[in-house]
Amino acid sequence: MKQFREEISSGRLKSIYVLYGEEDYLKDHYTKMIKQCVTKEDGEDFNVLRINGKFDIEGFEMFLSSPPIFNDKKVCIVKNSGVLSKVNEEEKQRIITALENIAPGVTVVFSENSIDKRSALYKFITRQNGGVYEFKYQKEVDLRNWVKRHLQEEKMSMSDEDITYFLNSADKGMYGILSEITKLINYKRYEGIITKADVDALTCKSVENRVFEMLNKLYSGDMQSVYKMLDDLKTLKTEPVMLVSLIFGEYSKIRKVKLFCEEMPQNEALAKAGIRFYGNEYVKKAKATSLKTLDKIISMCRECDYEIKSGASDKWLAMRKLISNSHNANIRI
Repeated sequence: MKQFREEISSGRLKSIYVLYGEEDYLKDHYTKMIKQCVTKEDGEDFNVLRINGKFDIEGFEMFLSSPPIFNDKKVCIVKNSGVLSKVNEEEKQRIITALENIAPGVTVVFSENSIDKRSALYKFITRQNGGVYEFKYQKEVDLRNWVKRHLQEEKMSMSDEDITYFLNSADKGMYGILSEITKLINYKRYEGIITKADVDALTCKSVENRVFEMLNKLYSGDMQSVYKMLDDLKTLKTEPVMLVSLIFGEYSKIRKVKLFCEEMPQNEALAKAGIRFYGNEYVKKAKATSLKTLDKIISMCRECDYEIKSGASDKWLAMRKLISNSHNANIRI
């Protein structure tokens, strides 16, 4: 990544870049930086071609074969086209041929959610020494520092504890986080400080976060709050099958943490289990719950999923049954 940034800052771009992964904000950020090496203008010009979604092979070939106009660089930005995962043989060969004969000064940026590293096109790009960079959802420490920098730019303050609470309440992606923190900044601009109470009052909590909080209440034995939160999710018209999937995912994470902590240090175990926030909470649950109990609850999630999808039981009745049975499995901290 350091080399990538140096290439952009120096303007010495490679002919091909592949930016992929789940974090759209960072893919768009670096794509914009590459584009700014060609033109600082927000609008398009003769030296910028954007292909979004459906791939335009004719336009792609024509753009790559011609030199820049009144400039020494031009850039083609291909976004969410799927050409690096699924493409027919004829189109694949035409893309490779176009890249083989790319005009001097032309840079192509493929920005994709996912890629197939077994594909002939991907292998060709790596043989051509193209820059390939993956952008995953960021770690808590990186997001916390990013939010802090944004707050400092706006002359706002927020405690580390409240930033962590906010991040766990927001969407996983940086676009969602930016939208929510901007809302908080605008609301509290004249006071200069954002608190946990502001987060609760203003931010839109993700369903994932609501499920996380609901299981925290379940572990503490506060079933009144659990059922209240379940009713709130019903009011929000959340699909029960989605809730079952999220609950299944949470218990699966707890199970992974329990097993991994027996084999490696806690930080490594959390990273391997894909835990980004509130790692101590997962460790606490893992220590308090036997493997047998976790397996039983995971099995109950599968049964609930079947009942809902098959119509064997009312959806929300099946959900309440799952919550009740999980509580009765004697999993308390």
